[in-house]
Amino acid sequence: MRAQNKAEEFLKKGDAKLGLAHKSGAIHDYTKAIEIDPNLAMAYHNRGVAKYKLSDYEGAIEDYTKATEINPNFGIAHFNCGIAKRSSMEYNGAIEEFNKAIEIDPGKANAYFYRGLAKESLKDYSGAVKDYNKVIELKPSYAWAYSERGLAKIIAEDYAGALYDYTKVIGINPKDTVAFVFRGNVKLRLGDIDGAVLDWGRAGELGYTEADLLIKDNCRSDQKVIS
Repeated sequence: MRAQNKAEEFLKKGDAKLGLAHKSGAIHDYTKAIEIDPNLAMAYHNRGVAKYKLSDYEGAIEDYTKATEINPNFGIAHFNCGIAKRSSMEYNGAIEEFNKAIEIDPGKANAYFYRGLAKESLKDYSGAVKDYNKVIELKPSYAWAYSERGLAKIIAEDYAGALYDYTKVIGINPKDTVAFVFRGNVKLRLGDIDGAVLDWGRAGELGYTEADLLIKDNCRSDQKVIS
């Protein structure tokens, strides 16, 4: 019992150091906890978090994997392992981890979202759209899901669908510069040049430095530009 308490003590110390961004110190304490109790899944998981923050993705994956071996229902460990694998460009492996996280918690919107990103990286755009649909079903105000779904729709040449998605993003966050840029691009493809100019102009007002160049490159000299 004393050993277990000691392991928990090191775990708490590690958590405190991680909270203060002292990542190497946190890793030291989590390692101490693991030495005392090799079955302390949370210590492996949290050490994985610290390693991920140090961009040691392979080390993080090893720790998350160990945590899920000890506790197969450790949903956040599966999710974070998916994040680390995606960062390592192991997209199929990431999808497997997100699948497991979703099996454990079907309502975890972030797992669907990041699985969608991994599918996009594999050029499975229809699969990505399905995941973004689920995210939006679970969290209708999840602006990033609309934005990524809009990008997938652009690739699929569903410009009307993309226009809808970027309009939703702007409705959620009227200062989303990227959404104005992309909505302007979509409007251009739909033949609405004036609308495109308006969106690029708004992006410029929000700090997008290439807005004037976009307007200049896409507007004819004999065309009236709306500012």
